[in-house]
Amino acid sequence: MLFPVAMCLTFAWSVDSVIYHLNETEYQRMPQLFKLDRHDVCLEDAGQYCMMRIQLLEGSNRPLMNTIKEYSAHTSKHYDHTYLEWGVCLTKTCKAFIGNRSLESTEDITEILGACLNSSIHMEYGLEAEVKQLYYCEKSGDGPEVGMAEWATACMLVVLLLLVAVGTLRYPSTSNSLGDKILENFSLYKNWSILVRLEVSDPTRKRLKGLHGVRSITIFLVMIIHVYFINTMGFTDNPHDVEKTYESIYFQLVYNGMLIVQIFLVMSAFLQAYHMHLYCEDNTLTWSKLPLYLLARWWRLTPACAALLAFTATWFSHLGSGPLWKMHVTDRPVSQCRSYWWYHLVYLNNYKTEDKWCAIQTWHTAADTQLQVVALVLLCATAARGRKIAIALMLLVGMILPALHVWWQDLNGVVVLSPELFRDMNDPTFGALHIKGHNYLACYAIGLATGSLVYRWHNTNVDLTKTKYKLGFLTWLLIPAIMCLFLSGKVFYADRPRVSLAVRVLYAVTLRAAFGFVIALMMISITMRFSESFNKVLEWNGWLVSSRLSYCLFLVHLNFVHALQGLRTQLSFVSSYYTLVLFLGVSVLSALMALPLYLLVEAPSNGLLAMFIQSKLKTKVVGIQKKQS
Repeated sequence: MLFPVAMCLTFAWSVDSVIYHLNETEYQRMPQLFKLDRHDVCLEDAGQYCMMRIQLLEGSNRPLMNTIKEYSAHTSKHYDHTYLEWGVCLTKTCKAFIGNRSLESTEDITEILGACLNSSIHMEYGLEAEVKQLYYCEKSGDGPEVGMAEWATACMLVVLLLLVAVGTLRYPSTSNSLGDKILENFSLYKNWSILVRLEVSDPTRKRLKGLHGVRSITIFLVMIIHVYFINTMGFTDNPHDVEKTYESIYFQLVYNGMLIVQIFLVMSAFLQAYHMHLYCEDNTLTWSKLPLYLLARWWRLTPACAALLAFTATWFSHLGSGPLWKMHVTDRPVSQCRSYWWYHLVYLNNYKTEDKWCAIQTWHTAADTQLQVVALVLLCATAARGRKIAIALMLLVGMILPALHVWWQDLNGVVVLSPELFRDMNDPTFGALHIKGHNYLACYAIGLATGSLVYRWHNTNVDLTKTKYKLGFLTWLLIPAIMCLFLSGKVFYADRPRVSLAVRVLYAVTLRAAFGFVIALMMISITMRFSESFNKVLEWNGWLVSSRLSYCLFLVHLNFVHALQGLRTQLSFVSSYYTLVLFLGVSVLSALMALPLYLLVEAPSNGLLAMFIQSKLKTKVVGIQKKQS
């Protein structure tokens, strides 16, 4: 019933003056969107190199300017061609316009570039141009200085390496002293053996082994989406080809793939509920245990994240140079990590509007932490009764909140990965809808319900062998179902005016819940072994290693994306082969960086956390024994 209504609403649009397609000849009539003069040659000759945003104005060629405006109006698939981003060697390209002006004054430099580029653009295209924003200018020898923050980070690294060296040399220790037990957690031998351990002896963990495969595959799919940022964030030689990718069904899977992070959230909720039920077999869930759980959660995530933030805010900017390095590295992730690092350490960074570039991928970690807190409060509050009703209300609220955002703020139903979003990250749907934790209450509620259901089935030994063939077939259908949900977002990229508000609200209400239900069915299928062939793929022992590294991979990979963007000295030519090479390169480099981060930071911190929890449990047992005696 809803489908015909949705279709009617979808086609209820007003007609605007928009050009949806241009052939190559017409496209080449527009000024070059991105341009880079030779950066190395410019600086070698004691020159000055400037990056800027150039605004196009009508001039004498009104038809061309109208074409540019109308083509740029199709914002979901096209770059905004009314402004250009160029890198210009001021002292060579614009030498004739310098005159008596000072090259130390920003105003004079802007005037020189404005006159120079207006002259060349008007001569070639009949359009006027002005320098709307001077990003920065560089001379030979310019670069970040090594300050106190860098030296403090280096000192902390030296201390860490000393702990690792001592812990490794003393392992295994025969002493039971507290100091030796602490140092043991820093041993490379111990942490390496934990990383590569392929046996899963615990029966409970064995039932959940397939989730390691889900986690590993999902992190690599997330990396594919992020690597594609390199192609779309500008300074490409063939932007028209980038715009044409929106016509491809394969690339639509990438552009609508932002939903994929919900897999992590559903899985997180599933495991939280499942393990909480296991804990309650021998313990009572009380409010007094809430602080300890929150501390354990914070300690589990924070050391590795803090290490990434410290590196990004300090030494990252010193690792490269080039015309785009300051734009994509120094002025974005480095600058913002220096300003907003503490938001990340308290997991509120997804609610800090100004923080767009610092470890941007960790919005998901923040949202997951916020949802875990909400879920834990819910589980404690409903320990006696009313849990099913509370989870149902959580689901309902989680479906309504995204719809309210869309209606109140006039957002899209899902993030539209338009070329302009990649260019400046100024997208209200991403900031207000996609990264906010409360907008994922629905999928988290589904995960909690699924974890409770599977625990009950495991505990009562539910036998589904009679329907196993049908359930196994259903399991394999979940993959095309996920792809169909991805492709449903294609409506937001269609060659027509923006879809109606009613459709966007309807999409926001149903999409997260629908995707959450599909992932929940996958969790049930894996843990109840509906399909042996499906489980064999996901229970491959190799996934155990990549799953243990997944958090560190998740943290470090985007820095390589920023670095590859910043290290370019010329326009890149986008192609499928080039994208594949980039993905393989980022994957290998991320794995090489994630390994030491795991061995030196994450694994030791996990070991210390386990020590702390065990000591608490021992203290509790001793206290009980004293009371009984």
